[in-house]
Amino acid sequence: MSTFNPVFKPFKDRPEWLFEKAIRTRSLQWGAAKDYFQLSTWLGIGALIQAAALSIFGIRAIIPVVALLAIRTVDNLSMALGITHNRYMDGAIRKKWGVQIPHEDGTYGSEPAEDNVVVFFVGQQVNHPLGLLAPGLRENQYYFDNIARALESYYDKRGLLGYSQWQGTTEHANNMTMFIMYWKDVDSLHNYAHGPEHMAGLRWWAGGAGKKYPHLSVFHETFQAPRGNFENIYLNCKPMGFGATTYPIRKPGKNGEEDKLEWLQPIIDSKRGPLRTFARRMLRDDLTAHEKDDNDVWDETV
Repeated sequence: MSTFNPVFKPFKDRPEWLFEKAIRTRSLQWGAAKDYFQLSTWLGIGALIQAAALSIFGIRAIIPVVALLAIRTVDNLSMALGITHNRYMDGAIRKKWGVQIPHEDGTYGSEPAEDNVVVFFVGQQVNHPLGLLAPGLRENQYYFDNIARALESYYDKRGLLGYSQWQGTTEHANNMTMFIMYWKDVDSLHNYAHGPEHMAGLRWWAGGAGKKYPHLSVFHETFQAPRGNFENIYLNCKPMGFGATTYPIRKPGKNGEEDKLEWLQPIIDSKRGPLRTFARRMLRDDLTAHEKDDNDVWDETV
């Protein structure tokens, strides 16, 4: 049986994780700021600023607002009509693809889910009317920033495969913020949990912060998916979730040179073969009967 066909060749530098991109583009900060107050509050603040501008500059104060809306309208309509490049499609992989774990030498096998993976959910919520200005949040953020820097600086070579941020939608404001992390194994995750950065934050919390600031809530959940017990599929998606992970591989140096570190983004073409359907990806022959009834569908999804 032939091996899986990766979409990307190895990278010399680690591809940017989604959380790193969110910080670089400031979408993380803007997204968090928008959620600290209800939409009606933000509209009220905007109306107050506009009223103040009108009192100072008169009718000319509406010119920037009208210009901004006109630019946004023309920009989006031109993309929708195909006149200009649709930048929202940048990075999307226009095919049916999935994620399979590579071997240590960077090659792939021919059987789905050949290794185990650990998925770690960790999050926090600010249950306080002041939101960003809530007591204790600044100190909590200090420890979180130290942990984030450590994750990006060297845990990528100690078992962390990647992580991204997600925002809840159950509240009108101050929703739960959650991070989904993918780890190579439980030992790697446990070593991170007992590392100096995380333990410093845990000691701060255990030292009285948890009782002093009851409006700050934190949680985590851990799931270990053994070999042959996970599957995934993505259609026309940008790399996300498990698809946004990276695996470091060392290529032996030639002529006495040092080993070379490369990075794999383990995205695999999944339109044919053992990755074609859910039952095949899960190695569940007992489920294939259902899929045979709709056999014509699976090759036409993308």
